[in-house]
Amino acid sequence: MENYIKDYSSALYNLACLKSMPGKYIVRPEENWIDIIEILFWLSGRRGECLERTLILLPLRERIICILTYLGYSSAEVAKTICISTAGVVKAKQRIKRKIGLPTDVSLNEFIAVSYTH
Repeated sequence: MENYIKDYSSALYNLACLKSMPGKYIVRPEENWIDIIEILFWLSGRRGECLERTLILLPLRERIICILTYLGYSSAEVAKTICISTAGVVKAKQRIKRKIGLPTDVSLNEFIAVSYTH
């Protein structure tokens, strides 16, 4: 059986575009996000393990919202990027907080920032 080396060049390109053009770049199909998430955690090394363990519990759409939040996107920019309403993003963030058991006084943005650095 031949060794298979996955080509992450499009994931790197998508990640670079997402980072440089918040709210102006749309990744399609949604399955491309899996590679983007993989490459982001690979690039971070062990630093993102805590966040990675949390994200694995979430459906892909909610993982995408967390990754875009980590990249510094506002809720409006997340909404534009994944083609849903800003209210939909806010509701999704509330759902994510419930699913991962965050206290009400901790914001999802803070949790993501802290989790990614540990």
